[in-house]
Amino acid sequence: MFPIELKALRRNLGLTQAEAGQTLAANVDFPHGASAEEWAQWENGAAPIPLHVVRAVETRLNQKYQAIDQYAEQIEAQMQGGNAVVVLWYPEPNACPDLASWRISQSVAGEVAAMGGRVIAFDAEAYRNWRQGQAQTADTPDNRQRWAQEQFEQSR
Repeated sequence: MFPIELKALRRNLGLTQAEAGQTLAANVDFPHGASAEEWAQWENGAAPIPLHVVRAVETRLNQKYQAIDQYAEQIEAQMQGGNAVVVLWYPEPNACPDLASWRISQSVAGEVAAMGGRVIAFDAEAYRNWRQGQAQTADTPDNRQRWAQEQFEQSR
């Protein structure tokens, strides 16, 4: 990966250099991630880009585009009379496993909205209450999606 590609891909993920260093560079050699300065050195070619960073960036991009592709297929079915496609918008990063996941989820939500899907804001308290009422004790992506779909249906 060329340094300018690292920069372009980081921006595609919606991360600052500090955020990318913190969330994408952590491994055995970088237990606390990398600083913004270290990331900048990789982007400007002053230091070689570690292979684990290249792999982490590629993994996150694959996650993003796989999600977008799955939603695109659902939206195509929606246009043929299927159910409305609903995606969650997480207003706060702490609703996601890490900052990179949060940024990706925001990007995916924007893409889904642009394709004709619907976006529902995640409300942790309302979701928790829903889980208790549904006897759905586990906080899983499937349960979050079911909650979002119900929120959309109730708002119609």
